[in-house]
Amino acid sequence: MAEKPRLYVLTGLPFAGKTTLGKAIAKSKKIPIVDLSDIICEKGLSGKDIAGSQFAQMDEEAGRRASGYLQKSTDVVYDITPFTKTRRDRIRSLANENEARFILIFVDIPREETLRRYRKQNNRKHLAHENNVMYVTAHFEAPTEEEHIVFHAGENIHEWVKSNVKDA
Repeated sequence: MAEKPRLYVLTGLPFAGKTTLGKAIAKSKKIPIVDLSDIICEKGLSGKDIAGSQFAQMDEEAGRRASGYLQKSTDVVYDITPFTKTRRDRIRSLANENEARFILIFVDIPREETLRRYRKQNNRKHLAHENNVMYVTAHFEAPTEEEHIVFHAGENIHEWVKSNVKDA
């Protein structure tokens, strides 16, 4: 029997480093990444205040993309900021529906550091609207009882990926 494809799901505060870690995992494993930021850019919404209904549509699009890979038995990194347990459970269901293994990676970093990164990066690139960043930050629920792997800010990304993702 073939091994189940893996859905690597990144969670953490905005600007915690999820996308950087996700890209490192994708590169190391030579697998695709579904990135909510990419979908936001495709829709021309980068830096704009995005309404809940628009986020829901982009969430659905991300789910379709991830499902497409999983149905082909391809591992995929899923970087869509599942900031609540309910959102993570929805993604866990998506993995189950596609007979994939759900692997949650929590990027742990102090809130103050994420806000510092947001201000520094957003001043240069206008990546995210402050309302969206503050909403996610205020409503973030760190994983507790779920099985997850933790990446701590400041760790060497490439060494961490080698040690934690090889056979996750």
